[in-house]
Amino acid sequence: MRKGMKNLGDRRYFRRGIYIGAFLLTACLVAMIIKQPFLRYVLSPPKSEAVMPIVQAVEAENPEAVKETEMKTDVRDKKADATGESRMAENAREEKREPLDNSPIEFCDVYAEQGSTVSFKAYHPKAAGYTWEVYDQENNLWDWVSQKNVYSKEDELFRKVSVCNVVADKEKRVRCQVSIPQNPPVKYEADIHLIGKVKEIRANDISAEAGQYVSAQDVPVQVICQDGREETITGLEGLYFLEQEETTQHSITASGNQQDTITTIKTAREYILADIGAQEHMLCYRKIDEDPIPVTITGMDMQAPRIDELDIGSIAVGNLDQPVTITVRISAKDNLTPVNKLEYAFLPEGREPKEKDWRKEASFEVNVSNGIWKAYCRDQGGNVTTKEQEILVADTVAPVVELELENKEWCIKNRIYVSAEDSLPVEYRYRCKETGEDSGWIKEAVRDVEQNGIWNIQVRDAAGNVSEQEITVANIDKQPPVIRRITTKSEGEAGDNEK
Repeated sequence: MRKGMKNLGDRRYFRRGIYIGAFLLTACLVAMIIKQPFLRYVLSPPKSEAVMPIVQAVEAENPEAVKETEMKTDVRDKKADATGESRMAENAREEKREPLDNSPIEFCDVYAEQGSTVSFKAYHPKAAGYTWEVYDQENNLWDWVSQKNVYSKEDELFRKVSVCNVVADKEKRVRCQVSIPQNPPVKYEADIHLIGKVKEIRANDISAEAGQYVSAQDVPVQVICQDGREETITGLEGLYFLEQEETTQHSITASGNQQDTITTIKTAREYILADIGAQEHMLCYRKIDEDPIPVTITGMDMQAPRIDELDIGSIAVGNLDQPVTITVRISAKDNLTPVNKLEYAFLPEGREPKEKDWRKEASFEVNVSNGIWKAYCRDQGGNVTTKEQEILVADTVAPVVELELENKEWCIKNRIYVSAEDSLPVEYRYRCKETGEDSGWIKEAVRDVEQNGIWNIQVRDAAGNVSEQEITVANIDKQPPVIRRITTKSEGEAGDNEK
């Protein structure tokens, strides 16, 4: 009996070992499969769903060129994902990316073929949530959009946008309400307009602010439908910018012939950065592999530079009315033009700079005179900014002086107050012939006086201009009264004092 129990226990342990081994083997196989690039892509798709890359290989001489390109692309992916640590570090960096454009996404009307799906996007940097609604024309009310048609994603500009997919089965109005903490909600509305089946598209050239991102739906296009109707619209659903990159790889075949393998990578993007000047771009509609649609986008620099600092140094003001040479230093920045490409000028107020007045150096010498002067800075787009500076190099006007005594009545000592108005610092000199006093040039605007006399007050500014005035002090009395005699009187008789 014991022997039978022992055999039964052995069989149980044996079966348990088989189960554990099978589990471990399955786990290893799953781990190996997940490492494959294709399945890894399916399990963990890229964050930017709006970017649609397609890789095409074009053979030059050998039909095996396509297979070679696919193989080398696959090897390159395996090397990039050789360690999980590098992938985790890359994801961590992506999570900390700041939006390239943090401005809100505002709605605009959309044109779409009947039966297609329209993806509305909403974004506000302070949003706490988004609520989507579609207007029901039959019942004359707003209906909530099903949650299965609403989701969040990070777009090409690294913004976490809310996306609402709506089927264009008829003309509709869509509304999004954005909740913002401690602020009233923001509402956006847009309409879906139906168009016929598109046969051909031509794009109209546009201008945009350089340095800003342009949406493909902002490009006006001429749409030719299969039924012959033509319409120029802005806001065509399914319109993307097409980026194309080609790489060529040279190799030698077994027969000794040279073989060129050309790899073409096409990417459809919602946005493109507008550069300064006219740049040609390509558009695609719905299908990335169809003939591209050319469009020219002219980037306009519409933002003026900013002058951060204007330094003219210290000026020794004199009393000769003649120009003085100073060194002007201007520190400025611009959103597009490099600092070394900015131009500068420094001119008196009322005089506009001519081409000969512009300098490429941020520090230069200028002959200046009294008045308001302006520093100018110009970028490559022709935008100009200014900053004013008042300059005083010559002062020929003496200070305006007023004198006043502290005491107007009799006193044992007095004080002279001097009030001087001038654009420069001033100093004072107090002299009195009766007392023989001379203070020399001092900073004090008051003078204590203990004797009567005529005081000569001079005020001199930093340019050497002198004003001079006199004030008489005659109410100082330090002598006590003198009693000359004292008399008395008898009753009924008047004394001397009464007489």
